[in-house]
Amino acid sequence: MQQEYIPSEPLSEKKLLSLFRSYTVTNSNNFLKLYFEMITLTKPYHPFSLQSQQLFYNTFLNDYFIQNYPIPLNFIKNIIKYFMEEIERDKTGNNESGMDEDLLNYYFEKCINNSEINNNKINITFNELTSSALQKEYSFRTYDFISNEISPITIRVYPPFSNVGLAMWTSGFLLIEFILQNLELFKNKNILELGSGIGLTGIVLYKILKEQERGTIMVSDYLDIILENCDFCSKNLNQIETNMEITTIANDKLNILKLDWNNLNTLQNIQQTVKNIDILLAADVVYDVEVIDCLAEMTSEIFKSNPQIKIIFFVTKRNEKSFELFLNEMKKRNLNVKQEYPVKDLKILFEHLYDRNHVRIIELGK
Repeated sequence: MQQEYIPSEPLSEKKLLSLFRSYTVTNSNNFLKLYFEMITLTKPYHPFSLQSQQLFYNTFLNDYFIQNYPIPLNFIKNIIKYFMEEIERDKTGNNESGMDEDLLNYYFEKCINNSEINNNKINITFNELTSSALQKEYSFRTYDFISNEISPITIRVYPPFSNVGLAMWTSGFLLIEFILQNLELFKNKNILELGSGIGLTGIVLYKILKEQERGTIMVSDYLDIILENCDFCSKNLNQIETNMEITTIANDKLNILKLDWNNLNTLQNIQQTVKNIDILLAADVVYDVEVIDCLAEMTSEIFKSNPQIKIIFFVTKRNEKSFELFLNEMKKRNLNVKQEYPVKDLKILFEHLYDRNHVRIIELGK
């Protein structure tokens, strides 16, 4: 069941547009309610009026990022549908003109036609779903509120049930909050992230750190489809030069590495680089008990190469068993909890994370 997004303060038009671009509010009814509240508080006209509809069409639907990097169309379709239903139910006479023509045309031409096409994909097989055919199922998220010092960051995401590395998760968002709040920690440091998925951490680090403050930044994962998407998000969407040659680490590019926790030989390819890593990061990698042992072994090997390394894991505690297994496997390799950073101390940037208190931020070491 989708959680309702409840803002900490009344939303401005600019803030609501940011939430729209980033698909932060995933419930169409919830978003429309927030839109009506914004109109009521900030505009001289009624939420059902033609002016209100035209604002949604011109400012939200015709926004540059929505046009070029669209969020899920079904979400937009439902917003317009609920908008029409609210107007039809209204008996106050606040809208005698009905629906705006541009908004109606958008709904019928774009939303309805697209839905008919997508209905043909209902019987897709699992193999098709997890293969390159999935390229047709993506949408985008644009974050224009991460920092005033950097340009908006856009990423491409896929349905979360297709592959965990192609979606965003709570721990990953909290890692971004942690970086922004502790930026001095990351200046002039060589950084490696395990299980990077989409690569948002690396993109933020590369953008937020000035060139003279930036050490070597490396993100990693193991499936080709994840690495390709990470490269696309970095290079094509955010104009960051990337390097995918694991044998040649580039200090002036975002390095995207193939590291398989089940195969320590993949680590050997960057053994010299590993010795110079200052910070090892990982977010939401403790979800499958079958790979925790391999994850711990990979972490241990990196630590052996450089015992001075700072290791910080963001662990979503979904159940006690997997969390305890993670801690025990680390202890077997003499990696203990050195420090825990309280989530409550983070300055909240991503307000929609209803499960943020399930995350533990742990520094590991001897």
